[in-house]
Amino acid sequence: MEETRAKVTEESLAISEPMLDRYLDALREQGRSQETLRMYRSKLSQMIQILPEDRRIRRGTLEEMRRKLLAKGYSASTVNSFTAAVNGFLDYYGPRELRVGQYLKPE
Repeated sequence: MEETRAKVTEESLAISEPMLDRYLDALREQGRSQETLRMYRSKLSQMIQILPEDRRIRRGTLEEMRRKLLAKGYSASTVNSFTAAVNGFLDYYGPRELRVGQYLKPE
């Protein structure tokens, strides 16, 4: 994990596919179900597609992602599941200050 923390610079975190794999491996070792792992893979892959070209999460990046997902017509509960997956990923790699603090209220 120390090597990953070095990638946290200027209040941002550079994201890569191998990082997703390591995180999902850690969840698998914790006993998460295959369905949960598939859901997390899907949500985290979506995150990478929405990120700016440099694949960095910065303060405000996740709020912007949520706005984009809502604008595309995703429900609050679907956006919340996306947020939970990304927040868990950020918890694993350490930059908690980049997380989204509040979940959306279902309509």
